[in-house]
Amino acid sequence: MRNTKYILSIILLCFAYSSMAQDKGMAFLKGTPQSNAVNPAFRINDDDKFYIALPGLGGISVGASNTGFSWNDAFYEKGDSLYLDLDNLDSKLQKRNFTNSDVSIQLIGFGFKVGEKSYITFDVNAKSKVRFTYPGAITELRYGNYDYDNNTPINHDFSDNLGLDAMAYTEIAVGYNREITDKLTAGVRLKYIMGALAVRTKRADLEMITNPDGSVTLNNDILIQTSGPIEATPDSEGYVDNIDIKDNFGAGDLIGNNFGLGIDLGATYQFNDKIMFAAAINDLGFINWNHSPQEFASKGNFNYDGADLTDEITGNSPENQDLWEEIGDDLEHSFKVSDNPGKKFSSGLMFNANVMGTYQFREWVDFGAMLRFNDKWMSDFTLSASLNPGKALSGVVTYSFNKNDFAELGAGFMVRGGCFQFYLMTDNLIAPLSPETAKYASARMGINFIF
Repeated sequence: MRNTKYILSIILLCFAYSSMAQDKGMAFLKGTPQSNAVNPAFRINDDDKFYIALPGLGGISVGASNTGFSWNDAFYEKGDSLYLDLDNLDSKLQKRNFTNSDVSIQLIGFGFKVGEKSYITFDVNAKSKVRFTYPGAITELRYGNYDYDNNTPINHDFSDNLGLDAMAYTEIAVGYNREITDKLTAGVRLKYIMGALAVRTKRADLEMITNPDGSVTLNNDILIQTSGPIEATPDSEGYVDNIDIKDNFGAGDLIGNNFGLGIDLGATYQFNDKIMFAAAINDLGFINWNHSPQEFASKGNFNYDGADLTDEITGNSPENQDLWEEIGDDLEHSFKVSDNPGKKFSSGLMFNANVMGTYQFREWVDFGAMLRFNDKWMSDFTLSASLNPGKALSGVVTYSFNKNDFAELGAGFMVRGGCFQFYLMTDNLIAPLSPETAKYASARMGINFIF
């Protein structure tokens, strides 16, 4: 049971988009070119003229989070059995919760110094971002659909807090930063984006109404937009019968056939010899999804007679009555492919921003703090302690305060021998050791050659 719990906990985290890539520690890990991804005004050591990232291995970043709950928040063991703890789960969930995952692979990366004050970078990155939004109100289903003490029906509304948004794309990025004054450095990165796959929930209204006669009516109004190598097969009435990958799926589809533009902006300010401030906003931009766009719509209502949600949740319903299976089948077969399958749409890049500062306590010891937020105004706050004994070695320890979670200890290091550099960073050291308690997990690693 314990091994099964570990595996399921890891799956839960892996299923989890972070629109804020887990790069909190990288901002404080000195000497790594990939810290420039946090702020385009960052650069490596002043006396390093040129770097090249090992193709495909220069920067690999994976992040996952579930802001609502961890495995242990929802389940507990008793003997050889596993139980769902709805009361504890309800105490952990907020009105709106997010399950996020973020993957970025640096396919090509290099940068070089121009003169004494300027630096240019070039990157090709493959990225995917997924965000599933779900309502905390889902746990209210445990109260059933009728208050027998007061003889009143109970209704459930999940609208506005439900949806799936995902995208996969390749970006070609050119960055430039320059020392404006002895204290101020500004940076910008322009991105040409080729979108490969998108799923966008434009509308998701879902409510369960209990009628005076005890029957339940499910009202739904859902619109999902997609683009990519997805092919939906409708039945004779136009409802979705099957979804599959297109037969002619090729390399062009993997790279992306949808056009987009993006920009990152950043700056650093050296207040004095010991204090530095920095701010950046990343992934401002859009993708126009013009290649094979499709819309899937479901709008209507379904009635269920003699339904008791309390019995369904507790497992006391008759064997021949499975409300959830019936609701699932109805929703699954209620989606129609739009009559206008060529309708194009656009989506943002799920931007994120950060403000940070560092204080040089000793020549080789820095303390720092960073506040970040994303396009949903979800924020986190990180404290750091960095050790920088020389160009050959640096390390950082971080402690982060996240949405609905206050215990994330991270660490990372960079080692360099000659021109060879290797770095490894995680924002949650506990997650690999105790995945059943983790809400956030991330790792970033890479190999560079610096000259």
